[in-house]
Amino acid sequence: MPRGDRCRTGISIAASRDPASGESHPEASWAGLLESGLKWLKEHKLISDSKAAAHLTLLTDEPDTYSFITAAQHVTRLMGGAASVHFENWLTRTIGSIKAHDRKGLDALEALRAQRNLLATTNYDGLLLDDAGLRKPVTWKEPDEFLRAARNRETDKVIFLHGYWRHPQSVILDWTSYEEITRDERYREDLASVWKLTTWVYVGCGANGLSDPDFGMLLERYGKRARQADLWDYCLVRSDQREEFQAHFDKLQINVCAVSFGESHDDLPEYLRSLLPVPSSSPTPAVAAVSTPADASPIPTPPAFYAEPDYIGSHRFVGRESQLQELGDWAKPADPTNLLLFEAIGGNGKSMLTWEWTTEHATQVRADWAGRFWYSFYERGAIMAEFCQRALAYMTGQPLKELRKKKTAELTEPLLAQLHAKPWLLILDGLERVLVAYHRIDAAEMPDEDANSPTDKIVDRNPCDAIRDEDNDLLRALAAAAPSKILVSSRLTPRVLLNPSGQPITGAKRITLPGLRPSDAERLLRSCGIEGDSAAIQSYLATNCDNHPLVIGILGGLIHNYLPARGNFDVWAADGEGGARLDLARLDLIQRRNHILRAALDALPPVSRQLFSTLALLSESVDYETLSAFNPHEPPDTNKLAETVTDLEQRGLLQYDDRTRRHDLHPVVRGVAAGGMNTAEKERYGQRVVDHFSSRPHNPYEHAETLEDLRPGLNVVRTLLKLGHFQQAADAYQDDLATALLFNVEAYAEILSLLRPLFPGGWGELPQGVEVSDGAFLAKSVGNVFLLCDESKEALTAYVAALRSQLEIDNLRSTNALLQNISLTLANGNVLAKAVRTNALSLDLAAVLGNQSDLFKNRLVLFSQQSRLGQRAHAEAAWQLLDPMGRNWARGAYFPGDAEWDYAQFQYWNGTLQEEHVATVERLAAEGKNRTSIRYLHGLRGVWRLEQSEWALAAASFSEAVRMARERSIPDAESETGLALAKHHLGQLAEPQREAERLAQLRKPAHRLLAQLWFALDDPAQAKHHALAAYTWAWADGEPYVNRYELTKTTELLQQMNVPIPNLPPYDPAKDEPFPWEADVRAAIEKLRAEKEAKEKSD
Repeated sequence: MPRGDRCRTGISIAASRDPASGESHPEASWAGLLESGLKWLKEHKLISDSKAAAHLTLLTDEPDTYSFITAAQHVTRLMGGAASVHFENWLTRTIGSIKAHDRKGLDALEALRAQRNLLATTNYDGLLLDDAGLRKPVTWKEPDEFLRAARNRETDKVIFLHGYWRHPQSVILDWTSYEEITRDERYREDLASVWKLTTWVYVGCGANGLSDPDFGMLLERYGKRARQADLWDYCLVRSDQREEFQAHFDKLQINVCAVSFGESHDDLPEYLRSLLPVPSSSPTPAVAAVSTPADASPIPTPPAFYAEPDYIGSHRFVGRESQLQELGDWAKPADPTNLLLFEAIGGNGKSMLTWEWTTEHATQVRADWAGRFWYSFYERGAIMAEFCQRALAYMTGQPLKELRKKKTAELTEPLLAQLHAKPWLLILDGLERVLVAYHRIDAAEMPDEDANSPTDKIVDRNPCDAIRDEDNDLLRALAAAAPSKILVSSRLTPRVLLNPSGQPITGAKRITLPGLRPSDAERLLRSCGIEGDSAAIQSYLATNCDNHPLVIGILGGLIHNYLPARGNFDVWAADGEGGARLDLARLDLIQRRNHILRAALDALPPVSRQLFSTLALLSESVDYETLSAFNPHEPPDTNKLAETVTDLEQRGLLQYDDRTRRHDLHPVVRGVAAGGMNTAEKERYGQRVVDHFSSRPHNPYEHAETLEDLRPGLNVVRTLLKLGHFQQAADAYQDDLATALLFNVEAYAEILSLLRPLFPGGWGELPQGVEVSDGAFLAKSVGNVFLLCDESKEALTAYVAALRSQLEIDNLRSTNALLQNISLTLANGNVLAKAVRTNALSLDLAAVLGNQSDLFKNRLVLFSQQSRLGQRAHAEAAWQLLDPMGRNWARGAYFPGDAEWDYAQFQYWNGTLQEEHVATVERLAAEGKNRTSIRYLHGLRGVWRLEQSEWALAAASFSEAVRMARERSIPDAESETGLALAKHHLGQLAEPQREAERLAQLRKPAHRLLAQLWFALDDPAQAKHHALAAYTWAWADGEPYVNRYELTKTTELLQQMNVPIPNLPPYDPAKDEPFPWEADVRAAIEKLRAEKEAKEKSD
């Protein structure tokens, strides 16, 4: 940071020294620049001689920061401000004229830059830029470019912290500009985040440079804490000034260490070059990559380390020598295990251990890593598909944008090929987030008590299975990815990594991470500024904390804020109102941990507790805007808010991610805090959350395309549920939000996770605490999800519970809607006779009700059923009745494109489908944001092209259907199998036998397409097995209640294979018993009919 009048080692001062005169450029120093400014004002008669002389005297007699900035204020103001022509011309004539005569210092800095070190300057000149224009200036006025350059180490950029002379309004010179930069909250956060994540070496920077209002604020706010954490930056000074500078830094208690570079400023270039690594015979790929600006990319070039995102620890890393040694041994080629998983309860330091080893030790163990990639699943939206996309982008250099078009199954093969070709190191942090046990609304605060006995909160799935089936396949394959190594941290071990006896599969190793060693636990506590008797500290931490790192850090904050004796462990531990009050002996580890956390929360000042408790009710990190909205101070005061946030950070309760500029709570801390609030607190703080997100403007939900578009509404519903305000939650959920979740974004998993707390007794019992009609709506929402996920049993359970409640209160319109859905569910479950009968009942009710919307929907269901049964004439007649009724129905009752989808399917089953039918559905569904119909359409187009032997077109359509299904964890066996069949015919199906076996293991295989695949693979036995299963399914209830098209196609396939056609029984109405609720529905219809007839007679 070259501003150094006192030490005369400023980079610009030294570089601009004229060899003939021995003098530097007069405007290369701050004083010289301001003197020229005063002369400019005098030349243009903008200041009197006496005032100019007064300022010059002040600069000479009191050359401190205040005098410089005060003079700059007058110079800038009298020139007309930073936007004036005078100011621009003055900068051009002075700063713009500075040229390098002595390049030794600049060349040394350039050599450091070539080794992937960033250059930043508080000077305004362009000496650090190159003449060819390959390096670009980035100023504080460009926040996105500034953060991107720092975050991605874009060393072709030079960061101008105080502006660049060619951009006059970016120049920080006077009090006005300093006030602007100090009030720019985004820049302050960006600067702090870069400063915290990097080691700074101040070159040619005097005391003034580190005490100006900009850097002074930064060091005042964070320097002391960084110093306490033993995180140091360095200031290069002459030998005779080192003690003076160090005394200055010690007085300020900031994290800057004065380092001598030599006796004279001429020694600086040689010292800078001594910081370079030992030269190798050839440049590494990473260096070669960054030397060409055109190759700059947000993802670094291997073998440079890549983290997505960087890990932000809550405390210093200490100890773990045993685990570091285990990691070192495992990483060596001789170790036969490829995947190592550290399992432990939350807060035990899994992430910190793996980060420390990856960044500080991995390359010492072996030097042949092709690259190292860290991926955290704790980030919102982090999934295995994105892990694969980023891993391949890093490994191959392919554009991430292109890889985002592919999903896990498509990425697995190329990823494994890379892993088998070279020794890569991949780290999967927080893998439990992809497992079924964490498939819930409160995953971010799930307690270890639940994780230790995991269950599936949605349906009966293995809680240690991956949410997405293709993730299971990838995890299993990673265990055999030699010669690469896969390092995993997780609260749970995925099922696929264990054999039936519960032991790790071949290629995998599992280690349960213990607490810290006693001496390391003591070191960690002392790093929090705690003092006391060593034996007493070690005994207490082992007995009461099991040396759990997160608990120790929070305990340190508790002791540090103990008012009678801040930071004194011995006094705190003996005090009946301090440590002696914690009754921990009878508790297990998780209980002890939670007990200490609650004690830390109880010790918070009221405003800190209010802010912390409010944040604990959220399920995600927050940005500054949201944090400010929850400012606990009255009236709102940003400075006091900053103090409160700093207090929470110092106590170890709140974390800040510099890269994303978001605050968050550790999952364990969030869970304990949210669960420990009393009713009054939860009500008070929760209502603030509800009010905030309810008041935020958002686009109409009917236009939503992603979950992010719906986040305000989701936050409101989640918080109301946590408060136990079930009726308000139901009100907030209904209508537009519920509809958008279901059809716009097909967020099936999120809907079930969101509504699960309302159904503690299971999906078949309506929620308590809400109006009966609202409870029925919620149950219907659940049923809709299960219907669309092909879970007919669960769908019927929810629908029937809602149906009974609506019959009891005589809500026949709701009853009719539920009958329609029950009919669709029965058809989906291949119970065709009952499906037809139920819709006939619903059609009768709709006719009596006389509601045109209901009648349209019933006729559409009838048309679909008749099409499926092969009753073409009846179906055409039904279409002629419903089509003229139009489509102008309420969005909750009908979704654009649905009717046209059914009509396209009818045409396909009758062999008359045309592209115009498909195009009409696509246009209407897209306009109406009907993602479900768009996904169905891709599948229909796929089977249509498959029958025409248009393999490439079929594969393209199936790929889209599969992508859309997998994005939402929706089973789609038909599209998966159709895609495999098309790819096989194209010669693109890798390991076809294995893929066919995988498809056969799906819960509901697409038997006919699978039979075709086995037949194409020349396996007649498997082909026959699946063809017969397809025929049985197509037969359904027996003639006439059969899946006509599928029955015809399967018969043709059996004949092609010379397999006899099965002789199955026809439909037997005597065996088709009515549902228990059918009589009640019929009675309600007759009652309504009689009432209408009586009314008509009376009228």
